[in-house]
Amino acid sequence: MLLLGLSIVRGQYLPLLNAGLGALILGGAYLLLALISRGAMGMGDVKLAIVLGLNVGYFSLSALFLASVFAFVLASLVVLSGMIAGKLNAKSAVAFGPFMILGAALALLMTP
Repeated sequence: MLLLGLSIVRGQYLPLLNAGLGALILGGAYLLLALISRGAMGMGDVKLAIVLGLNVGYFSLSALFLASVFAFVLASLVVLSGMIAGKLNAKSAVAFGPFMILGAALALLMTP
């Protein structure tokens, strides 16, 4: 509703289409990852991806791509650091949601 209100105030309705596409693209990609990863990624991540795709996609589909890249790179760096420090191993569970949110925030800050 907030994005709809923002579109009405701004008089721009194309971002609503981008928001829908963003939710569909990111949600679908994470659903696919959850299905093929056999429990490594949960449905909570899929639900969060739909919400983030909707909100980040409203502003820019390129920001959506950047948010996804940032999330995976940040998570990889943290897991790699944990493995080097001996705190994590290949079977350790690490929550991915915080990296998704941080990646989305960084992407929105970096894109005009």
